[in-house]
Formats: sequence, structure tokens, C-alpha cells
Amino acid sequence: MQLNHKKSSHEARRKLAARIMAGVLAFLMIAGTAYYMIYMIAISAAEPIQTPKEDLNIRIGLMYGDGVTVGFETEAPAGYTVGVQPLMDDVFEYLPFWIIPDKTVSVTADANLTKKNSTYSITSGTKNVVVGGYHIEFVSDYSLADIGQAQTVITSMNAVLASVGMYAFPAYVNGVIRIRAGAYASRAQAESQYPFIAGVMSYFASAVVEPSSTAVSVVDPATDRIIFEYDCSDGTSLGLSAVDVNGENCYIKTPAKNVYDGVFAYTRHQEEGVDGVAVTNVLTLDEYVEGVVPYEVSNEWPLEALKAFAIATRSYAASTLDRHEKSYQFDLCNGTHCQVYKGAGRVNDNVITAALSTHGLIITYQGDIAKTFYSSSCGGITVSIDDVWGGASYPYLVAHETPWERYSEHRYGLWTVEVSPKELLTYLKEQKGYNNLRGSVKSIEVLEYAPGSTYVNRIRITDTYGTSIEIDHTDHIRTALSAYVKSANFVVGKGSVDYTVDTVNVVGETVIDARTEKHVRNPVNLSGGTPKSVVVDTGIFPVLTADSTAEVKFSDAVILTASGNEKPGETQMYIRAGDGTYHLSEKTTASQQIIPRVVKEYSLSTETKTAKASSSQNFIFVGKGFGHGAGMSQYGAMDLAELGYDYEHIINAYYTDVDIVYYKNIEELNS
Repeated sequence: MQLNHKKSSHEARRKLAARIMAGVLAFLMIAGTAYYMIYMIAISAAEPIQTPKEDLNIRIGLMYGDGVTVGFETEAPAGYTVGVQPLMDDVFEYLPFWIIPDKTVSVTADANLTKKNSTYSITSGTKNVVVGGYHIEFVSDYSLADIGQAQTVITSMNAVLASVGMYAFPAYVNGVIRIRAGAYASRAQAESQYPFIAGVMSYFASAVVEPSSTAVSVVDPATDRIIFEYDCSDGTSLGLSAVDVNGENCYIKTPAKNVYDGVFAYTRHQEEGVDGVAVTNVLTLDEYVEGVVPYEVSNEWPLEALKAFAIATRSYAASTLDRHEKSYQFDLCNGTHCQVYKGAGRVNDNVITAALSTHGLIITYQGDIAKTFYSSSCGGITVSIDDVWGGASYPYLVAHETPWERYSEHRYGLWTVEVSPKELLTYLKEQKGYNNLRGSVKSIEVLEYAPGSTYVNRIRITDTYGTSIEIDHTDHIRTALSAYVKSANFVVGKGSVDYTVDTVNVVGETVIDARTEKHVRNPVNLSGGTPKSVVVDTGIFPVLTADSTAEVKFSDAVILTASGNEKPGETQMYIRAGDGTYHLSEKTTASQQIIPRVVKEYSLSTETKTAKASSSQNFIFVGKGFGHGAGMSQYGAMDLAELGYDYEHIINAYYTDVDIVYYKNIEELNS
């Protein structure tokens, strides 16, 4: 009797669920349209604040190759927009079509998943599965234009399925939304539930679907419940962007506590036994610059130094676009191989001002984008790029003195390291692979310095058996001796070594009228972004046109109004943009007064010193600078800014015979 009672109760619940579903479906035609309208308003309100429309989008790899994980967890204050994010075209335009209100999600591989210490792993078995990869799919393809109706159907299905402990969720497959239910560990488990589901949802044809090797799942890590699935087989990626709150831009936070602007693109990645989710950050070039500058240098440095570095950072990115395209379908990685990028966590007003006030400006040499290499400090002199690694030579990356650099005052700018012959042998053999060395190191000889520089370009190391190794090129030498030297700008001796140290002395000041100097003008941007004050120092101001920029005399300018053309006021005019007012003035006003810059005059004094080792048999290195030494010195740029020089002077002090131009004028970026 008890068994029959359970059977009849189960049947009654099934029939009730089917009856409720029938009523719900009858309501869909009416509710769907209304919901769709409300939903699209919500999507529109949730779109991220747009930066200047003419800005480039760039793809930055965050998790890729053998560094991918099965699940990648993030947080967003108000949830996420979900959308299609292409990674393999020239536009990378994000198309949002859904909203996930959950603040914390984990994007995982579509597979059977186990979980330990909040970490997901793929399992081939059925034991301890917390997220199953098998689902029941309803034949109900909805185009992205019918997204509101799909949401309504899912909401209605969940109202029914909740009574039997199940739930439905959307899945993006080949450009359409499909509805799925359940997360089972095997086909057998899914098929055991299939008759019941098919009966309850008799208005939809359905079938069991297996895990896809090209799909990812958005999972609630607190409940292990699937929120959304996305199949990347059409060449696109799942895009997630933080929903804004009251018009304020919000960010995505990662487990490392870094926060990011733009869109996170997730793609299933399988390679040589690695199976997980690759993560790429798609954002504008200026947003990227803001995420590099405060991690490569300090966000508290003088503004002119940050401007110079923002332009150099932007130029380096522009010159190396598609660097990882063939391997991973993104432009640059987020590490030192490209540029250190960790998002918006350290962005402050200084960084924002540096990026926006130089918006679109890049460094070129004879019409080509310059490869703007830089390092921490160079030690009073740079080295030509062809001496660093060998290979290509660039006329703008040549050796020259930088007497303004206070390298001895900066971190790792002046250093001394001692090492014993036996320790050096062990290091060279075990850490660097110079296995032909047999005995303790007897001598270190500098055979050649880089032309025009004090960087060591060829070195010979000989052991007590007379076996020698020779190393060419400055950065190969730095790498080979990386435990002991910070750059190849060093001297070395046994027991002791003489070296020089430079001191920069301020001896006076010079007042420079900014209006008499050559300046690169930033085009007035009327297409969006943060309003900027634009100083017109010669009665001429730049205007952004459809394909270039034009310089307009103040006296010739007119303002187009509803009633016709009007001449600007005698001393000033305003241009009203959608997000603020741009102020242009021929004559200075209180808010735009041109303050002459004070540039400090300096001289250099040099002192010779001797460094002694604790043992006469030990080698002692004394060096200057930190890094490869080609191009811009980061600390040197700061030193010039503190002396009163502007970003243009700083850039030209390190890169020879270059121009600073608006990137839209460069053919490579428009092709």
C-alpha cells in the first residue's frame, strides 16, 4: 500500500506540473513581448560606459596555454552582462544579450566536475560529481532577437521544475539560445530522468546532450548550479562584463584581487593533456595603458613622466599587436614578455590624466610605429638595441648618454655583488647549463663593450682547467649572470674593482614660455570620453575630422547652432559635447592660464671609487642600472620630469629622431 501511495503521489505531481506548464505556455505570447521590452531596457542600462569611439580594442591574455584552470572564479558588484565576444576578427565588438545577477561566478569546462577546497577538477568517473556534464535539451532555438521570450520560458519552466528539485538554464549554441535542464554525471542518469522531464515538458521535443569539448559553463560556486552555458564551436567566446551601478563603471575582480575593465572572454582550451578555460581581457587601448602604467612605474610619479610612459606603453602595444595571435588568439600577454598588465587596481587620477591627455598619441619613426623598448634604469647611458639581443637594428634605439639620471638614488640603480669562484661555477653549470666548465672560475674577462656605451657586449669566463665560455650581446650576458648582475652595465674584478659614480647637481633654473615650444596637439574629441580642458596657445586649435585632424585658426572658427553659424566670443568659445563642455580659448583665462615651465639646469660630477671583496679570491661586480638598457629609462623619465621637462622632451631624450602622432594617421593601424 505504501509503494502504491508513493507511485500515485508521484503521478499526481507530474500531472499537476504538466497542467501548470500548459497554462504558463498559453501566457507566454502575451508576457514574452512585455518582458522583452523590459529586458532590453535593462540591457541598455547595463552597458559599460564607452570610451572614445575611435579607440582601438586590444586583447590581453590573462590565462592561457598550460596556465589555464578548469574553473576561473570572478566577482562583480552587480552581476554581469553575458554576450558574444569575437576574438578572431579586426573589430572584437562585444554583443551583450543576457544578464546574470549573481555577483560571484566560476566559468568552468563543460564536463563532469569534482570539487576540493573550492577548486573544480574534471573527472572521468561518476563519483563525487558536483557539476554534471550531461543535460536534457529542449528543441527550442531562440535567436538573440527573441532573447526576452527565451528568458520568459526559462523563468516559467523553473517555476514548474523547482517542485521536483530541478532547474532550467540557457545555452548559447551556434548563434541561438537553447534551453537545458539538469546536470547529470552520465547519460544513463540523464536518460533515467528523461521520461519524467519529457512528460512534464510535453510541449517541447527534447533529447539528452553530452559534454562538449568546445563549451564552457557559468556556475554558481556556492551551489554548484549551472547558470549559463556557451559553446565556442562557432569561433566566438563567452563574454562577461561587469554591470554598472547608477551609471558608475564597475569592474571584474579575480581571485588575485586584481580588478579589470572591459570584457572577460572565455574559451575552452585543450592542448597536450591540458583541459581548461582560457581567459582574455578585451578592452580599449587607453584602458590597457591605464592598466600597465601603474604596474610598470609608480602612479605617484610626476605627471609629465606618466604621460611620456603612457605614450611609450601605447606605442609598444601598437607596434606588437597580434604578437600571440597564432598561438592563443590574443595580442599581448599580461607579463614581462610583453608589458606588465594587472588591470585597474592602481589606477588613480594621475594615471587617468596621463592616458586621456595623451589619447591616441603614439611614437613613430619615418612613418612607422616605433618599438618603444624601455627598462627600469640604464645607469647614465643607454645601449643600442642591436647590441642587446642581436638581430634587428632601429635608428631610434641607439646608445647615448643620459646624464640627468640619478641612478645611484634609485632602487637597483647602483649595486655591488660578491661571489666566490666555486659558487660561480656551480651556478653556471647547474642553473645556466654551461656544463663544459669543470673547475672553479679562474677569471672573468670583458672582451668588448657595446659601441658608444659602457654595457658589456662580450665576455669570457675561464675555469681552473683552462676551459672557457664566451657570451655575446649585452642582455644574454645579463641573463647568464642574472644572480649577480642587474644589467650588463658593470665592471668586474677579482678581490677589488674600481668604478665611477655620477652625481646630478642642480645649478640653476630656466623659465620656458610653453607657447614658444613645439607641441604635439591632441585632437579635440567630440565623440565621447572624459571631457578635457584644451589650451590653445597660438590661436590655433586641432579638430578631429572623419579621416584626419585639421588645425583651425581661432579667428576663422564658427559655431553651428540651430539658428545658423555664430562667431565665438572675443576671447573664448565653448563646444558642447554629449558628456561635457570642451573649452577653447585664444586668450588665456583664469582657469586656463598658461603657466611658464621652470626647467632646472644641472651639471654632472663623477667620482672614482674602489669596491673590495671580503676575500682576494672572490669576484666582485659593481654595476649601474636595472634591465636591458635600450630605449627609455623609467627612472630616468621621472628624473627629467622632476627637472621640469615635459613628456615630449622626455620621449625625444630617449628615442632618436622620432615623431609623436595621432594613431589614426598611421596606415598600419587602419589596414
